[in-house]
This record gives sequence, C-alpha cells and structure tokens, in this order.
Amino acid sequence: MNSEKNIFLSIIIPVYNSAAYLSKCVDSILEADLPDIEIILIDDGSTDGSVSLCHKYSEKYSFVQTHTQNNMGPSAARNSGLRYAAGKFIAFFDSDDYVSPTLFRTAVSRLDENNADLWVFDFQRVAENGCVLDRVYQVGQTDKPINDKSFLNDFLKTRDCFWNVWRYIYGRRFIEEHNLRFIEGIDCAEDLEFSVRALISAESISFFHVPYYFYRVNYGNSLSRRKTAEHAKHLMQMLCLSHDYLHKINTVTAKLIDIKISREYFLNLSMYYEASKNDRKLILKYIKEAQYLLRESPSLMYRMIGREASVFGIRHLALFLLMLKRLKRSMRKIKSGTNPAEKRR
Repeated sequence: MNSEKNIFLSIIIPVYNSAAYLSKCVDSILEADLPDIEIILIDDGSTDGSVSLCHKYSEKYSFVQTHTQNNMGPSAARNSGLRYAAGKFIAFFDSDDYVSPTLFRTAVSRLDENNADLWVFDFQRVAENGCVLDRVYQVGQTDKPINDKSFLNDFLKTRDCFWNVWRYIYGRRFIEEHNLRFIEGIDCAEDLEFSVRALISAESISFFHVPYYFYRVNYGNSLSRRKTAEHAKHLMQMLCLSHDYLHKINTVTAKLIDIKISREYFLNLSMYYEASKNDRKLILKYIKEAQYLLRESPSLMYRMIGREASVFGIRHLALFLLMLKRLKRSMRKIKSGTNPAEKRR
C-alpha cells in the first residue's frame, strides 16, 4: 500500500460496466465534502464507457484516481485498489450503490476517536427507482458508537447478513498486519470469506448505527435472476472455505458466524431451480459436495435440515425455498412501486 500521502480515508470502487450508476455513486461521496480522502476507481475492463467517466472524475478532482486492468473480477480490482491506497482507513464501495452524504460524513467524523481495527455500520436496501425496500439495522440505535468487541456476538445473532465489505470501514494497519486480501478468480461471495477472516482477526471493533450506505437491489424483469454453474461453484467454494476456517476455532464468535454460513448455504439451495436446465446437473453436484456444511453446523436446526435433505433430497428443499423467495421478491416489488424512498441527507 502507498504510504507517502497524508490521507485519512481511501475509498476503493471496482468499476465494471456501471456507466448508468457510477455518477450517482461518486457524486454522493463528493457531496459529503470530506477532507483528506481519496477515491480510487479501478476499471475492470469495462466496455460501456465507464472508463471514460472515471477519467473525467480524475481530471476534475485531484483526489480521484483511475486505474485500469483487464477484466479480472471484483476481487482483483479491490486488491489492486489496496496497492494504491494511502489512507489511514479503507472503505470498499460498489459502483452501483451510493451513500447519504450527511450520514456518511457523520460516520467518517467518528473514525479517529479510537483505535478500532474495523467499524461496522448499518445499511439500507433500495430498489432501482430509489425506493427503500428495507433497513438492515443490526447495531444498537445509540447516539454514540458502541466501542465494545463483546457486542460482536449480539450483532451476529441477528438474522441478516454480515459479510458485505461495503458496510465496514477498516483500519489500514489492521489490513496490512493480517495480510487481508480477496481471493482472485472468484466473482461470487468473495467478500464473505474476506469478512469472516476480518471479524475473527479483529482485536477491537466499533459499531455505529449510521446507515449511510444504500445497497441497490436489482431483480430485473423476472422474479428470479438466472444463476449459473460458475456462480454456484464460487459460492460453494467460499462457503466451504469459510466453514473449514471457522471449524478450527473454538470460540462463540466462530460458531455464530458458522451458523450464518449454514443459513446461507440452505437459502441458496434454490439456485438449482433459478438456473437454466443445462446448468442444473453441475449445480446439483456443487451443492451436494458442500452438503457437509449442514451436517457440521453448530446449529441443531441446520443439522436436522441436513438430515432431511439426505432423506428427501436437495431438490425437495430447493423447490420449497424457491417458492418462498418468489413470494418475498413479489412483495418487495409491490413495496418498491408504492412506497417512495425517503431522501436521507
């Protein structure tokens, strides 16, 4: 990592064919008017004009960098960003998401008040039209940050996800000391494996209920997005790698994260029916190879589900989950069409 500049926060943004969204992402950061930051745009072989947009920002703002590479995936793009980053703190954003400038400024203003290895924030999911679909509030709604690592277990007991790297801000020294990098060649759940190692390795963690990040959910025109065999392979690899790592650690935190791994495996069984018929045979193979995630789960419930899958078959559970997922997505689409987003500034 670059250490010559006096930068407080580095924001690394992989860019791949996101010309329709990138301006909203970068502009929302610029509106926060933060001192001593740098925005590092890594164009990952875009073909839609995204790289030209990146260069326009770099030409206009001295603290915006643009770097290009052949299409190597989000992991390689983030790792490239880390090589250029000079900030005391590191954030990873996705180029189709955006932030509330006011809330983001509030979050960043508190980063230097302690020596936390990483900060955890809440976030909001939004539809294509900007409507808030739901608010993921897993941190206590206190006026001040919770500077207590013991809160991590309470955080992990909540039902929602923990692995999205854009909901964390990392101390640069922490990343360096633990040599945290993303596994390259993976285009699904690469941030899950990274987040597992980060949460286990962190000595100090601060939690702050400032949901500045807006995660864009795009389900497209159909109720289900097509999954591919490659998608399934990568997801199962990351789940298994994370479980195998956690299985060797005898702590409550490791067990709580491992239960979430079990849950993620279970919920993604529906990908069998979300894929084309040509891919289903391979997907079923990858799912079955990872079935031990249920058998070895710290959760009795998921171990029981694993036994049921052995008796009735994976496809039985996959169909049940597909129906539930379709119902949930239908409800979200209805909500996105009737409930205008609140403008958070």
